[in-house]
Amino acid sequence: MQESVLDPNTVDDVDPAEVKPAFTHGSLFAGIGGICHSFNSLGFVNEFVNELDPKALKTYSKNHKSKKLIAGSIAGVVAKDLSTVDVLHGGFPCQSFSIAGLQGGFDDPRGQLFFQIIRLVSEFQSKKPKVIVLENAPNLLRGQSGNWFRKISMEIAKLGYWFDKTNALLLNTALHTGIPQSRERLFMVCLSADHYDFNPVRQSDFMHVPLRPLSEFINPFDEVDPSYYLNPENKYSRLIMEKNNKKPYQIYQLRKFEVRLAADGMCPTLTANMGHGGHNVPFIISNGMVRKLTERECLNIQGFDDRFIFPDDVSSTSRYAMIGNAVSPPISRLVADRVLNLLKENYD
Repeated sequence: MQESVLDPNTVDDVDPAEVKPAFTHGSLFAGIGGICHSFNSLGFVNEFVNELDPKALKTYSKNHKSKKLIAGSIAGVVAKDLSTVDVLHGGFPCQSFSIAGLQGGFDDPRGQLFFQIIRLVSEFQSKKPKVIVLENAPNLLRGQSGNWFRKISMEIAKLGYWFDKTNALLLNTALHTGIPQSRERLFMVCLSADHYDFNPVRQSDFMHVPLRPLSEFINPFDEVDPSYYLNPENKYSRLIMEKNNKKPYQIYQLRKFEVRLAADGMCPTLTANMGHGGHNVPFIISNGMVRKLTERECLNIQGFDDRFIFPDDVSSTSRYAMIGNAVSPPISRLVADRVLNLLKENYD
């Protein structure tokens, strides 16, 4: 287990000392900080962060504030080494639950990591977080005839938290933030029975908003580094050019040897496969040539601040993977804002 030093220049520019009351949060499976930034931007103080991927943790530390970064598996994190927090959140691995994967569920070692969250919360004993926020793929709610979700609900209830299907939120980046990416995620908001008499969080708390134009996020007329362009003789370039519908903001998605056209004005779901070529790669036709979306454009479509940057020694492939794995900050901000209101209502 290794603790990291934070870069002082971060995108989290809210001074928690100026926010009253100042609540605290801790993060598991933090990635590059999509959820953390939302809580930090509301004045929460981040007490600790845990992330397995050293490249993601390095990127996190360059952009977000935390008192303690813990590198390594959640299996090595113990409550006695952590500060008590008002909110504990984590987007635990979704590959074993996602409809795009093998759907091994809890038989997959990655699916088993959910129980490490349960173990850690139980170790806090009487100092358990007031609120737990978990994030995962929407199929967790529906998969295996609902048995995965029932298991999760049961384990959370045994810890002493109010949580059931009515507190499970299906939030879509396009519908709920207006960012034109078709990206739906499941958020589970759990409230401690030691502090709350019931859980009022509902899907109806989150309203649909108008879609914003894709031109706010990408610019096909910009000249970018030549490395983003495909050689015109490349087989993928030819396949995409054959589908060219002459719309400047059309996004083309490669699925192995098939080219799919995204809906008008929309970007398909960005995935961790983006940087590995040939699968789920988003392309546009720019200045008469085919090029993939840049990392900055993908960050824009995920809703990351313009100030968000990667360390220089993180490869392009890793950057795309981390962006595709990330939680969209504007979506998690909606959940964080709801949680903040709950804490304020219960503040004493």
